[in-house]
Amino acid sequence: KYLKTPDKREFRGQVDVTVAVGGGSFHGGIQFVSGHVATVPEFNYWGVAGSFQLPTAVPLGSTGLGLYGVNGGVAKGLIPTSVNLYEWNPSAGAGFAFQAGVTIGTYADTGYAFHAGVTMTVLVEPLIIRIDGTGNLLTKMSDISNVDRVVKASIVYDSTTSTFEASLELGQSDAQPFQLPHILSVRGMAVLHISDSMAYIHVGTKSNPVTARVFPDIGGGITASSWFMVD
Repeated sequence: KYLKTPDKREFRGQVDVTVAVGGGSFHGGIQFVSGHVATVPEFNYWGVAGSFQLPTAVPLGSTGLGLYGVNGGVAKGLIPTSVNLYEWNPSAGAGFAFQAGVTIGTYADTGYAFHAGVTMTVLVEPLIIRIDGTGNLLTKMSDISNVDRVVKASIVYDSTTSTFEASLELGQSDAQPFQLPHILSVRGMAVLHISDSMAYIHVGTKSNPVTARVFPDIGGGITASSWFMVD
């Protein structure tokens, strides 16, 4: 895909990869992006990232977990804002960024009870460190369309603003809460933020509290909402 504006030219693409190994195969994909910003100061940027699913899980000792996949990448001239390379922001001051991650899950049931992807991204100059994780409960690893039992977490340190922030989120949105069918529905977010100018802990907010509903199929269920804020 080629993108062009008066200030920027960018080419991005993706290649799906399948490699046969013995009786199984590695499945994955590679993303790449390359661009040029024409405003002063002019600069080029590029990045490549890949992820691969292993043919069979590798047991992680006696933990009951298995390694199901790996991912990684490298970029220059881009500020990492998430796991997705396409969401990173071009910046003339950005040096090299490196990314590495794993997908783990319960071994006995091929990740059905729990599986999660955890990725660390480090921008060397200026120093930005991100750890992003997305977990799923009671969901087949192949059922990527199921967003009912998603838990997201992130930890970010940004030296440019001297900021540390950690967050935990249940559910994708108010319309897509975390759900255990017929038993529980929860939607909410908790944030710890520390910087030179402020520090706070928010578990929900007054305008967007943590909301839980028990037995939602029985007369609408029992609903409770709460929030906790320390500023």
